[in-house]
Amino acid sequence: MKRTSLGFTLVELMVALTILGVLTAIATPTFKEYTRNTRVTTTQNNLVTALNLARSESLRRSRPVSVCASSDGLTCTTQDKWVSGWVAFTAAQPAGGGDFNSGDDQLLQKWDAPGGDVLVTGDQPSVEFQPSGMATATILLTVKSPSCKGDGKRSLQVTETGGLFAKKVACDA
Repeated sequence: MKRTSLGFTLVELMVALTILGVLTAIATPTFKEYTRNTRVTTTQNNLVTALNLARSESLRRSRPVSVCASSDGLTCTTQDKWVSGWVAFTAAQPAGGGDFNSGDDQLLQKWDAPGGDVLVTGDQPSVEFQPSGMATATILLTVKSPSCKGDGKRSLQVTETGGLFAKKVACDA
């Protein structure tokens, strides 16, 4: 009578576990980088949404609409601390000015600080769109993670004509 085996031998099990361990060791850093890049891209998309909302609302309402860095969702920061969040708002006065006064101005939407280890910097604390859709100044925003690798950094530029240009850039640039 012939005997059949119904399981794995200890050697076969150890080989399978070794292969699984090697594959996991290779995949884990790649997955972490993928997660970081996804967070950076999500933050960039949120900024693009805020800027497009502000420009379209300024055209629709025929009044200035601004987007500014905000740590509490109620006031604009005087520094370029975009990493703590931002708000889009319409100015109560037609003259605008770019400063959010929660008593007089109308909040359109607020965005909380991006989660994880995403850094957002800008060369100005706010951008204002005029009723014509043009911006009062050019602003450059960058989004990246502290452990940025390759082209994991994102750049957003709003021109004075109101154009928005988003692109991937090298982390060391």
